[in-house]
Amino acid sequence: MKYIVVQGVNFAIPFRSNINHPNVVWTDKANRCGLDLSKTVVVTSPHYVNEILKPYIRPNEFESLRGKEYIIEVKLIKYINIYKEAKNNLDVKRNRDICSYSTLQYFESYIESI
Repeated sequence: MKYIVVQGVNFAIPFRSNINHPNVVWTDKANRCGLDLSKTVVVTSPHYVNEILKPYIRPNEFESLRGKEYIIEVKLIKYINIYKEAKNNLDVKRNRDICSYSTLQYFESYIESI
């Protein structure tokens, strides 16, 4: 699977380590590794994805995600809604933090209808 597609928009979610927030799909919770929803990007063109290089994914993390595309999609939609709600109330520090650290701030025109 290359992307998570939500309402026709292609999203890519990076694997990260040492994640210290709840907006994640855990692949190895003990070591704080997973898909970091706060760093999700929109892939607007297929030429942004290198299909020649083969990435290495730790076997335990690969197994933890196998067959979970629907769960990842649901969590991504939930995170997008958290971001959009936070943006509507920036007086709260937690909301300002969500909006300032999220890469979704660069893709708002793509998520407004989600």
